[in-house]
Parts: sequence; structure tokens; C-alpha cells
Amino acid sequence: MRDMTATLARKGWGRVEISRVSDILAHAEASKSTGMRFLESTAFWVALLVAILGNFIVSVVLVPFLLLLKGASLYFTVFVIGIAFGALFSVLIRYVEDLRQGQHIIAGIFIPVLALINIYLIVYFSNKLEILLQLPVSPHSPAAVSMVYVFAFVLPYFIKHMEHVRKKRL
Repeated sequence: MRDMTATLARKGWGRVEISRVSDILAHAEASKSTGMRFLESTAFWVALLVAILGNFIVSVVLVPFLLLLKGASLYFTVFVIGIAFGALFSVLIRYVEDLRQGQHIIAGIFIPVLALINIYLIVYFSNKLEILLQLPVSPHSPAAVSMVYVFAFVLPYFIKHMEHVRKKRL
């Protein structure tokens, strides 16, 4: 609430106007039903679960690419898939209203770390599968592939977060 007050003051709002808006928002928050409060708190956790499951599905989808591609084409494909899923994740998190600071930290750190571990393991096991199937593709670096994916995955969220911070300052 203090951030909103400072932002409105910087934009030229008067104390009376800011006080009135603050009162209206406080009243609206206080008059929410128990069911609505439950839905708001549940929405974040559902979005987090969707992101976790989505990362798992993305990692499984990557297996054929890992078996067929190598070099720049593999990294480009991983980057594009990471950007696409990262953008979806970013939109999902942004649409969940009223995220508290701790929830932003969970979303911004937990999911990428989980994705890093997940992609690393998928690349590691796909390398084992390549050897088992005697495919002509050389093994990939699990660390490099997972870092490219996580960088691409986090990029849309980071860009949206920076836009949000910049808008708050205006």
C-alpha cells in the first residue's frame, strides 16, 4: 500500500485523493468473502503446479530433439522452447492477482531451479539413451543445455518484472 501511495504522490495526486483511494481499496479487501480469499490464495499454488508439470512435459518433449540435433541447432531449439514456455509461465504468474513478495521469490527462483535440475537430468538420460541406441549424435553437455533452457525460460519473466518496476517508478 505504501508503494501505491508513493507512486500516486509522484504522479501528482493530492493527499485527500490518495487517502480516499487507499480507503476504498482497504474496504474492498476487508469485504472479500472467505471463498474469494481462498480462491486468491489457491490460484498461485495452482499456477505453480501448472508450471512444474509444464516443465516436466517440456523436458520430455525435448528428448527427440536431444536425440536428433546437435550444436547450434539444438541450442537454438532449446532456447525457443524455453522462451515460449517462459512467456506462458510469465503470463500465468502475472494474471494471478495479489502475489506477495515471498510468492514472487518462489515463482522466480524455485521454478527455474527445478527446471534446471529437470532439464539436466533429461539431457543426462538422453545421452545414455543415445549410447544405448548407438545413435551417431555425440553426447550433449547437460549443464550447457539446461543453462540455455533456464536462461530462455527466465528471460520473459525478468523482462516483465523489469517493465513492472519501471512503471512503478513513473
